[in-house]
Amino acid sequence: LVRGTLGLYSATGQERWLKAAQSVTASMIRMFWDEQDGGFYFTRADQEHLVVRTKSPYDSALPSGNAVSVNNLLTLTRLTTARSYLDKAQQTLQNFASAMAQSPGGFMHMLFAVNRYLSADWVKATKTLEKQAADTKLKATNRSEMSIFSVLKAPRSDLIAHPTGDDVVKFSATVGPTVQTD
Repeated sequence: LVRGTLGLYSATGQERWLKAAQSVTASMIRMFWDEQDGGFYFTRADQEHLVVRTKSPYDSALPSGNAVSVNNLLTLTRLTTARSYLDKAQQTLQNFASAMAQSPGGFMHMLFAVNRYLSADWVKATKTLEKQAADTKLKATNRSEMSIFSVLKAPRSDLIAHPTGDDVVKFSATVGPTVQTD
C-alpha cells in the first residue's frame, strides 16, 4: 500500500499521496515494528493466540515485507526530512545483515535496499532538503519541487560511515554486509 501511494505521489505530485504513505507507514510501524531488534514482524502486536511472532527477511515469489518496508522508508527519507524513517531502515538492515551475508540469494530485494542505502549520503540529503525548504520558503506541501539528485554519490566498497557516526558498516562483495559497532 505504501509503495503504491508513493508511486502515485511520484506520478502526480499530489501531496495527498505522500501524506497517505506517511499515515500508512506510521500505522505499520505502530503495529509491526520490533522495538528490541528492528525489522517488521509478520503479525500485529495485538494478535491473539500467537505462540511466537515471526519476521521473515527472505524473498519468495514476492519481495519480503521487510525489504519492501526498507525501500519505502528510504523513499520517505528522501521525500521528507524525517530522520525516523532512515533510523528504522538502518535498524532493519542491521538486524538482517548476518543472514544476508550467509545466504545472499534469498535477499535480492533487501540487497537492492542495501545498495540504495549505501549509494546515497543520507545526512547530506536530509540537510539539503531542509536548506532548500528554508532558502525557497517552501511549505512542507511543496517539497515535491525539491531535488536531491545533486547529493547522490556512487557506492563505496571500502568503508561506509554510518550517518550517525556511531557505527560503521563494512560492505564486501564476497561476504555481504556486516555491521561493526565501535
